[in-house]
Amino acid sequence: MAQTRVLIKYGPYQSFNGVQHKPDRIKGLELYLTNLGYAVTTQMIPIRNVCEVHAYDMKVYECDIRDLQFSGDGDLDSLCHEAHRQITSVTTS
Repeated sequence: MAQTRVLIKYGPYQSFNGVQHKPDRIKGLELYLTNLGYAVTTQMIPIRNVCEVHAYDMKVYECDIRDLQFSGDGDLDSLCHEAHRQITSVTTS
């Protein structure tokens, strides 16, 4: 069975060092989905403060990137769980 491909698009956000793309902010989401068996890729986008999750070429989830836990594993982040629920709802229909 083929892995479901998931694309995480993320924009820059304001932090101590100015407005930048920081992949560490989405590492928890990326790791969480990878551990669940998804083939995850990431892509920087110019839209500030946004994190989008795409499956089957559809945006299935969006949140403010600043609300994701920084550099965690995603297990304790409720937004990671919600993103997974949204992916599951699309992949099982």
